[in-house]
Amino acid sequence: MNVEENQANIDSELFVKKANNSGSKAEVSPFISKITEQIGKGDDAKHSIIWLTIKFSFITAGIFTIISFVFLTIAYFNNEGSQIESMQRFIMSIWSIFSPLITLSLGYAFGKDKN
Repeated sequence: MNVEENQANIDSELFVKKANNSGSKAEVSPFISKITEQIGKGDDAKHSIIWLTIKFSFITAGIFTIISFVFLTIAYFNNEGSQIESMQRFIMSIWSIFSPLITLSLGYAFGKDKN
């Protein structure tokens, strides 16, 4: 097998094949069908990505907040005032990053549709 045949095989595995002249439907590669299986098609895909963004934003911000709260509690019981203030600022900065993402996603999901 030469380089051109290898490239042709790779291209046919990763991308959608064009319909042949007989009028049959185009075949979809396994790679694309796996993505479609996970997130859906059309509007379903759009909404899936929005909800995944919201879900992972809450999970990530929540994990950082819980870890920070544990350190904040330890600093509180050790009477370390400077660490308490820095941990409080850190928790606020975490949510200042993720709340606009969540708000933007919700606005996109429930915003005015084209209909």
